[in-house]
Amino acid sequence: MLLVIYKPNISHEIVGPIVEELSKNRPSDVRFGGTTYTKLNNSGKSPDLGIYADDDPNHVKHFRGVDGNKETVSYPTVVIEVGYSESMRDLAEDCGRWIPCSLGRVCLAIGINIKYTFEKDSNGETVPESWKLTSIYCYTWDMEKIDQVSVLPGGEEIDVLRRADGGHRGPASKYYSFLYLEDELYLFQSCNHHKFQLCSCSWAFDLFADNFVGVSNRSTRKV
Repeated sequence: MLLVIYKPNISHEIVGPIVEELSKNRPSDVRFGGTTYTKLNNSGKSPDLGIYADDDPNHVKHFRGVDGNKETVSYPTVVIEVGYSESMRDLAEDCGRWIPCSLGRVCLAIGINIKYTFEKDSNGETVPESWKLTSIYCYTWDMEKIDQVSVLPGGEEIDVLRRADGGHRGPASKYYSFLYLEDELYLFQSCNHHKFQLCSCSWAFDLFADNFVGVSNRSTRKV
C-alpha cells in the first residue's frame, strides 16, 4: 500500500532549527507550545511557534466575545510567524493580528521573512538543487496603544482588523481593532517596531542555510 503524506505548511518545519537553538539557553520558566490553535476575538489562528510561561501553562483566561459569550482560552506570550512563500503583506497581517485580537495577551509577535532564489528547467519546473537562501529579515510586533472609547466611530466595526498606517499597498506597519474587554469598548493597536536583517555569519542564517534545501524539497514524501 502506498501512503502519500502532504505537509501543507513548510514554515512549521522551518521553525525547528530555531527551537533547537533557543532550547540550548531556554529559561526554566519558558516552554515551547508549537502550533497550538489559539482563539482570537475575530476567529482564531495557529502560529508557526508559540512560547508560553511554564509556571502555569494550562491557566485558563476569560474574555468577553463580541457576541456576549464567554470564551476560555490560553495564550502564548510570544508567537513566531515564518513567511516562506507568502507575501510580506500577509506576513505583516499575521503578526499584526496577534497583538490586538488577543486583547494584548500575546505580548510579542516575531515575523521571519525568508528570501530565496531558484531556477526552472525547460518545462517550467523548479530545479530542486537550485534553491538558494539569500537573506532572512525579522520583524517584531507589539502593542502600541490601548484606548477606551465611549462610542464606536462612524464607518468602524467591532471585531474587524484594519491597517492603521494610512497605506493601501505593501505590508502595513500598524493594525488596529475595536474590541470589547469585559463590558467596555477599546481600541487596540499593534505596531511593527523593529526590522532587521540577519547577516550571513549569524547562527540563525547558518541554521536556515543548512536546512533550507532539504526542507524545501520535502513537501511530499512516500511511506
